[in-house]
Amino acid sequence: MAISWSARLEFIATWVLTSMFVFFLWKRREIKFQTLSSWLLGGLTYFLTSVFWLFSQGALQDWYQQTVLVWFSNPPAQPKFTSIWLIMNAFSFLAIAGLGITCFLVIYFAKRSQFAASVLSIILILLSALVGERFELWQIGGYHAGAWIFEISNRVVLSPVNILFATGLVSSSFIIFNYITGKMTDKFQIDIVFLAVINVSLLSMLHITNADYIHMFVMPFVVVSVWFAKTLVFNSSVSWKQIQAPLVTTVLVFALIATGGFISGAVKPLSAYKSETLRGLFDQNPVIRDAIDTKMNTVANFSKDGIWSFCISGLPTIARGEYLGKDKWVWNLEPEPWMIERWTKVKKNDFMYVCALSPGESSLLAQNLKSQRIVKVTEGDGFSIYQARENLV
Repeated sequence: MAISWSARLEFIATWVLTSMFVFFLWKRREIKFQTLSSWLLGGLTYFLTSVFWLFSQGALQDWYQQTVLVWFSNPPAQPKFTSIWLIMNAFSFLAIAGLGITCFLVIYFAKRSQFAASVLSIILILLSALVGERFELWQIGGYHAGAWIFEISNRVVLSPVNILFATGLVSSSFIIFNYITGKMTDKFQIDIVFLAVINVSLLSMLHITNADYIHMFVMPFVVVSVWFAKTLVFNSSVSWKQIQAPLVTTVLVFALIATGGFISGAVKPLSAYKSETLRGLFDQNPVIRDAIDTKMNTVANFSKDGIWSFCISGLPTIARGEYLGKDKWVWNLEPEPWMIERWTKVKKNDFMYVCALSPGESSLLAQNLKSQRIVKVTEGDGFSIYQARENLV
């Protein structure tokens, strides 16, 4: 957690929740006060060292504004947790996990024809992975359902990750509850309970509901899931040995398809980027390569003396210093009032890199274009460059 900290608030939440459990262990006299104080002192020392480093670099106030204050000021680009949103995401998660469970059951019950069951599972996975492209443009009453199906289809090969995440989360909650309430404490190893607490605390990483975060921290969920299955669940009617072979076969089937997909992509011809910023990098799609090259060159041409970025994805890159931002924010994941205030800082002849504006900013853009305070200089794939003809107010 300390190494991954990088001044992100999610890890503070993880550390606080884990520290509460360490304190609980001390209260139950399962660890000494020295262990508790060492844990707290170590975490606080690392955190305060990070704060001191930010201060020494003159970045403490900016870190506070961009990391702490912004998340308590109605930040944009956050999902609205409506019932439809919850149902759709739950269905997506379960649909992807269900594919792996289906393959496991097919292999498990086909005890005499494991090879045929494996081939059938491969066919099921391939069909699920290919169906997305066929229905990508499908719409139902104006709702773009095909995009939803396409997104699910793109992730089917990660079905084992979803299964292990769900299993690990449920078993972690079960372990923590029974440990705290004193039930079956003799069966719980303290390191497994500690991992279970970390698993629950890591849910703070899902605050932006990005499914990719699951794949970043799934390993402790895997450990708890395997331990839980071997220790508590399959002690009676179903033994670990009975499910071990079909489970391994199922995972190998998914790994085989994932490897095949990677190899098929790796052997495609590469197109080298031509812009100075991306020199040495390659793309497998020359059309996308050309669009990105054009974007990089265009922004570089208009940012010699600095450029304002009003774009949710920020300036394309500032890695090699070709681009110079007019301010310290290079993307617009700021509350809308903050972004609108930044428009007033644009001076005469300043260039502006604009894309994906908030409603308030779109209104400002329209007003300034109508009054000719700003003019469009050029545009590209998903972005436009404007220049201020006078100071914006």
